[in-house]
Amino acid sequence: MASKIRVASNDDQLSEFLFGSVRPWWDRQPWLRRLFVIPLKSVDKSYSRWSKARVSPRRFRKIQERLDREYPPDKFSPANLIGRDKEFNTLMDSFRLHVLRHPMLAKYFGRDELPKAICLAGDSGTGKTFLTMVTLRQMLLEGYRAGVLVTPVILKGSDVYSEFYGKSTRQLGRFLDYASSVPSVVYIDEFQSFGRKVRGETGAEIEDTRLQDELNRWLDKIVSGKTRTLVVVATNAYEKIREDIRRRLTKVSLNDGVTREMLLAVVEDSIKREAWLGLKAEDLLDLMEREVTMRRRASLTPSDIQEIFREVRKSKEAPLREKFRDNRNLSASIERPKISVKIDDFVVAARNIKLYSEQEKSQEVTDAVYVSKPKVNREDVGGLHDVKNKILNHIALAFNPSMAELGHQSNPRFFLLGPPGTGKTLLAMVAAAENNVGFIKVRGGELMSGANYMGDPEKRVKDLFSLVRQKSPCILLLDEADAIFWGGDPSSNKILAQVKAELSELRPEDKVVVIATSNKEQLIDQATRDRFEPNIYYVHPPQNDSEWNEVVGIHLKKFSRYLHPEVDAGKITKMFRRQRILSPRGAAETVSEAHRMWASEVAAAREVTQAKGQETSLQAVTLKYQDDLDRLDQLLAIYKNEGSPLTPDQVTQDNYKIRLFHFQRAISSLESLEDKEHREIAEALILNQAIPGVTYGLYTSDRGSGGILTIQCTVRPINPGERHVSVTGQASSMMMGQSFVPDDSVIQSATNAVEAIRSWLWLKARANLTRFHVAFQIRSILEGAPGQGVSGPSAGYAMLNALVSELSGIPIPQSRVMTGTIGLKMDIGPVGGLGGRGREAGKLVGILKAEKIKVTDLLVPESNFKNASDEMKMIQDEGIIVHPIANAPDGWPILFSMSAEDLAKRIRQSLIERESVVDMGPSSSRLVGSSGT
Repeated sequence: MASKIRVASNDDQLSEFLFGSVRPWWDRQPWLRRLFVIPLKSVDKSYSRWSKARVSPRRFRKIQERLDREYPPDKFSPANLIGRDKEFNTLMDSFRLHVLRHPMLAKYFGRDELPKAICLAGDSGTGKTFLTMVTLRQMLLEGYRAGVLVTPVILKGSDVYSEFYGKSTRQLGRFLDYASSVPSVVYIDEFQSFGRKVRGETGAEIEDTRLQDELNRWLDKIVSGKTRTLVVVATNAYEKIREDIRRRLTKVSLNDGVTREMLLAVVEDSIKREAWLGLKAEDLLDLMEREVTMRRRASLTPSDIQEIFREVRKSKEAPLREKFRDNRNLSASIERPKISVKIDDFVVAARNIKLYSEQEKSQEVTDAVYVSKPKVNREDVGGLHDVKNKILNHIALAFNPSMAELGHQSNPRFFLLGPPGTGKTLLAMVAAAENNVGFIKVRGGELMSGANYMGDPEKRVKDLFSLVRQKSPCILLLDEADAIFWGGDPSSNKILAQVKAELSELRPEDKVVVIATSNKEQLIDQATRDRFEPNIYYVHPPQNDSEWNEVVGIHLKKFSRYLHPEVDAGKITKMFRRQRILSPRGAAETVSEAHRMWASEVAAAREVTQAKGQETSLQAVTLKYQDDLDRLDQLLAIYKNEGSPLTPDQVTQDNYKIRLFHFQRAISSLESLEDKEHREIAEALILNQAIPGVTYGLYTSDRGSGGILTIQCTVRPINPGERHVSVTGQASSMMMGQSFVPDDSVIQSATNAVEAIRSWLWLKARANLTRFHVAFQIRSILEGAPGQGVSGPSAGYAMLNALVSELSGIPIPQSRVMTGTIGLKMDIGPVGGLGGRGREAGKLVGILKAEKIKVTDLLVPESNFKNASDEMKMIQDEGIIVHPIANAPDGWPILFSMSAEDLAKRIRQSLIERESVVDMGPSSSRLVGSSGT
């Protein structure tokens, strides 16, 4: 009886909703309705509408079965909504008021307390969809039990949007009008795709604006009307929705409800479901928060917790799946093994899962990142004995968990500075291999390439560090870091601000080490550089022959099976010294070039052997491999002289090896045509015979080559208003950083040289040079070119001797060359280009390559002689006498075959003979003394 009363009450509610106060006759008389059921179905549309909306017990059972299939009650149960009771009750009460029209709720509450249009706003993973699906299932069941057929209307973008103009708006209107005509719950997920802000300038944006206007019209109708419809929308981009649409929705934020207590309840519930009772929920939550925060720099969500538990279960079930895969005929009654887990399993799972709110990274960041697992070790790094172990050991400490237990907070940021090709990248790869972590290489230029929009570079930097945290533990190598560490303009300052923020946020527990490399130290922003202190290291080239032998030996090891016994790392190093000192990377390429030449010769011999007897083919092969065959003939002659004759058809990789000849050819090819032409022109400027006032210095180019430089000097009476010193052939500007700056280094050297001689002559001979003009000319290929010429102070010593030679009338032989800076006290300072501690030795290479003259004596600063002992020995082995000079008078016996006292007398006499104005002292005792300084 109670059941009939309930059904009658439900029928009354349904009739009131469909027909209002004016009910049709068949609704008021149930027995007449049953009698005329067939005619009513045929002619009365209102009866069909009523019969479809009415819920009979049989129909309710069928609907409940369908709900159980689509929304399983074990999953979509209110009991699974941990920490979401408030939001669940708000949705259910709004449904009861506006759709079921519960009399008690209608009496005490209105639309303000229980809204008809609700927006669930929250980040991805906060449970918006799950909350809605659980609530929707409960709404449908409660409606059916109340005798109301509630229609769920779930809208997706694919159901609405169309490529035809105007069709999207019509389709949306049709859906919404139908939903408002029956008791319904409308759910729109990812609502930002319907209500996002647009400008309305393009055709697509105009269509979006029309669709949003239609949505606004319908929301006004729902909110202000008496329709039995509840609207629920969900979005993770609430701020991107149009303001007028947001005004019609009541926001329910799910971000505010994610508390630690709620997350702890989710963990406890998951442990209970999986029956992993040996775990502590507090410890698991701390671990998950640490791992997720480290990778994403955002808070943990309930969906992340569930995903981590699923990942752990999948990893533990993997052996069972393998068992089924390998044994297909296993009994179906096999028991599922009991799963036991440890807290370390959750550490691995937290690193492997795809986080729910993980944002898409910029394509440019993804393209610029190179991820690998290096397979190198310390033995692959040649030289660098002073920094190699220190750098690698400090990096290892950053990954050592015991350091945190000891209270040590290591700085996970390292900066490696140094010339190109010295092993900076290799050190980072060795560090990754030794610590068994990932190696991520990013080039600064590629990362910033094409960043044309405001804020795009900053986003790329943020995306990069976010990606790196996801792949921890790892090493991030920022190659060419000067491209992003340069703070030279306002736009780069914004990038630097983001870089400094990301670097400052790195912590040892992140298990991420950042290694930046650069060969342009002067471009690095100081504040960014300070982030790496004290882990800033200079990675230099090999400093001596011993280290060079290590580097060359490592690269020769790759081809050891093909090498002739005469090939030795020490011999190859000497060849490099005589040609040009490269970086370790350049040495590796040169060794590979020697191997290529050998392989080409072996291949050419095989081709010639196969083409024998075929005249046309033989000519084609000979023409194709002409250079390789020429080298092959020269080497076969060497083999013949050694008593091991070979013919081309007998050549194999076993009896024909890589010899020193191949390395000589490979190293000789290092000199470019431009460098060779430059050197030959500079030598052409050398005079055919020695004359007074001419000396020969040394120069080096920015490419590491060098040669002999001619310096000429003249002395004449000064004109009124004229400067005492003039120089031609010097560079007027030089490149400093990213711009050109004035360069007067050569003029200063000339001024110092003239002042030093003037003081020395006045002290020793009372000779006054103030009434004379001294002119220097530096003869070079760039002389006279705009802004071009010789730069640097290393010609000062040669200028001083040119002046002494001009004043004394004594010529200096062309075979004696010199280099060094000059001080006012005639002290000789060090210069570059002479090698030592891994520096370039282009000046020495220029001496060895000189063809016009044979150098017999080399005068160098004493400090250079001590610091470049290997290079000096190489020069001495070539028969050149090297003279270390501390003061200019020390070299005069070598250059002029005369002591300083005799030279002072000679200059005094020469000036008298020129009938110049000379202030004479009263006594010749002024000439007595061994040195001027």
